[in-house]
Amino acid sequence: KQIDGKKHVLLEIYSPNCGHCKNLDPVWQQLAKAFQAEPSILIAQLDGKAEAALLAKHSLTVAGFPTIKFLPKGASDWATEAIDYKGNRDLEGLV
Repeated sequence: KQIDGKKHVLLEIYSPNCGHCKNLDPVWQQLAKAFQAEPSILIAQLDGKAEAALLAKHSLTVAGFPTIKFLPKGASDWATEAIDYKGNRDLEGLV
């Protein structure tokens, strides 16, 4: 799906070979399923290595993998409007 500012987006930026990312993936899939019927929220994943150009285009900094960012609905400038998620990385914390 497209990140186009029409929805609130919780974005996981991952690396396919990252162990922490692999551990988070089942939780992320459960989270996406829990919000799939919510029309104003998108739970998304982005391969930070494969999509490095997209991250650079939006000046979105990633210090490590996985990185979780919240992009509020209407956000057009990812660099200034993205909010770093620093909470628990379990289903309850992410919800």
